[in-house]
Amino acid sequence: MFGYTAFILTAKSRNMLLANYPPKFSNVIAQHITHEFGVEEAKTPKKPKCVKVVGYAFDDSLDAVVVKIDGGVNRPDNKIYHITMSLEPYRKPKEANDLLSESNKIEWVDEGILLEVEPAFIMLNMETN
Repeated sequence: MFGYTAFILTAKSRNMLLANYPPKFSNVIAQHITHEFGVEEAKTPKKPKCVKVVGYAFDDSLDAVVVKIDGGVNRPDNKIYHITMSLEPYRKPKEANDLLSESNKIEWVDEGILLEVEPAFIMLNMETN
């Protein structure tokens, strides 16, 4: 079974995140932080000690927050850890990676909020990918 590993926001953290970064667009996500994509279930990561919002980015139809996990903002594939907050229906959550690859779009924050998360494995539905 292949899928991706992620850190799922607790309900309390999701509510706090949405209160601090109100979604700009109609499809609200604000659910998880992807850790590794295209892995086996056995690779579920350890629970991080510290997850903190350190940046925010948006364009005309998608917004996301950048997070630091245990001191780093880069995933194992060197993409930036983030939470897709909201988007318009014609966009896909993974497009936040493209937005964040343009570092001039990120507004870094000094006093970010701490988040509670739980590690998880999410199986990919091969029929829809």
